[in-house]
Amino acid sequence: MIKDDPVNEFRFGVEADVEWLDFQDDEISAARIFTRRSLWLGFRPKSWNNQWQILRFRLLQIDPTYAVWIDWYERRIRGERAAFDLPGDKYRKEDKAILRRLAQATDADFWGKGATYVNTTLQSWIDEARARVAPPPEIDSEIDVPKQEAEAIAYGVNADGKLDRLPHADQMHLRDLPDQRRSYADIRDAALELIEEGQRLGPRLGAALNRFIQSLPDRFEDAEAYLVWRDGNALRRLHRAHRLVADGQEPDPARLEAAVAEGLGGLLDLYNNFAFADDGLRAKDEARVSPQERTDAEEEARAASPLIKAILARPEIATTEALDDIAADVDATDLPIDDPYSGQAIAQANRTKRNWVAGLLEGARKALRNPKLVGYRLGKGVTEGAGKAIGYAAVGGAIGSTYLFHAPILEFIATHAALLEDYVAIAYSGYPHLGDLIRRAKALWECWRS
Repeated sequence: MIKDDPVNEFRFGVEADVEWLDFQDDEISAARIFTRRSLWLGFRPKSWNNQWQILRFRLLQIDPTYAVWIDWYERRIRGERAAFDLPGDKYRKEDKAILRRLAQATDADFWGKGATYVNTTLQSWIDEARARVAPPPEIDSEIDVPKQEAEAIAYGVNADGKLDRLPHADQMHLRDLPDQRRSYADIRDAALELIEEGQRLGPRLGAALNRFIQSLPDRFEDAEAYLVWRDGNALRRLHRAHRLVADGQEPDPARLEAAVAEGLGGLLDLYNNFAFADDGLRAKDEARVSPQERTDAEEEARAASPLIKAILARPEIATTEALDDIAADVDATDLPIDDPYSGQAIAQANRTKRNWVAGLLEGARKALRNPKLVGYRLGKGVTEGAGKAIGYAAVGGAIGSTYLFHAPILEFIATHAALLEDYVAIAYSGYPHLGDLIRRAKALWECWRS
């Protein structure tokens, strides 16, 4: 213990305070008694106020961290029931816990480490307790979140509490004509035939071809235009990369086996004719990105990069399909600078990311609109034995599809709030309030986690 350290006087006072409180049945009377009882000055002398002001000044000169004790002492002098300012601390549960924690501390682990350590540690206990008991943040229920862009896949939180593609009815469809249906069937058959080449395709073409087949479901009416265009475009770029190196002598990973290249070229002939006859697909093919737009798109893509890495590292927040959309767009932007489709690919990938994040933020708004229900679901998970995991599995179907939010998504927003704020500042410059939405969602999560 540091000799003549003023904090020791506080220590003995706190110990006496806690011991005395434990014997009081009536806390209101106890608080009144404290208006006549000083912890280190003894009973008030007539010159108490002057002495206190002098001591207060000297304490802050010794170390500004003594402010935490000064606040505590002045609350006692005023007859406050609680030692510390903790709004929402029902039955003074947190307040009493801090006092007991102080009384039980030893020289070795606490008091003997000096005033600054003691004071800052106490302040951290108070801050943690205040966060635990703080009332859930509120937010204007009419606050706008970014709208889903029609030129990319739309997303939202599903009944299982995961980010997912919105229902097929909310997506852009293919042009439905008899000739287009026949061409669609021919493309699908050609893609299924080519995938039988197996390892000869190579890992990149194999992955791209599998995605393309997944975007071509059995039923024509179930296909979604953006996915067909995205995955067809990926095959175009791989075929172009092959053509650029096909006659070279040096080994190159872009070069395809002759039979595979021929099969891919035939598939793309079918797809190009199909895309030309579909107004929506043709419009995407004909879209061009100006140099200024390209610069802006690249800046947005850079801001999104660390956020996308964080998303892909947390697969529990989204469905397999939604995560694959993000991964596909990451692949789509890995292009040579002179690729004629690179500008389109970056711009389109940015639209997908914006819709993805808009889905997350809509989930945050739902949580903030009804924070009590979030707390009920999280609490239910804990009581069912989920422990520190906050009952993610139990939460998913605890109430059903009436409330479409899930703990992992709220936790993701809280954990990566800084990345999200950096991203939305660039991607959604027309929505300046989104940073506040993210911060409030983080506060809500921290409240219910505690």
